[in-house]
Amino acid sequence: LSPQFSAAHVRGCVEAFETTAPDGWVCWAFSNHDVVRHVSRWTRPGESPDAVAKFSIALLSCLRGSICLYQGEELGLEEAELAYEDLRDPVGIRFWPGVKGR
Repeated sequence: LSPQFSAAHVRGCVEAFETTAPDGWVCWAFSNHDVVRHVSRWTRPGESPDAVAKFSIALLSCLRGSICLYQGEELGLEEAELAYEDLRDPVGIRFWPGVKGR
């Protein structure tokens, strides 16, 4: 759930889990309702969000363990941009513009 998206970062996360719990079974997730969708976090200027979405879902499905997909990840959805007037989420309304809602 980090803004970092590099081979070194992913490798570090996987190695940390494998070292800490070699017999464990992890449930991997790249997004949830508390963070910006990973496609929006990881797509750099000039890159294709579709390419990032396809690569990240392929990566997620190759990791040992179970995976959780946040609703819309299977479609490669990016973070929605909403006007303040359109918000219904109490968290988004309270903490606008730093947190725009879930």
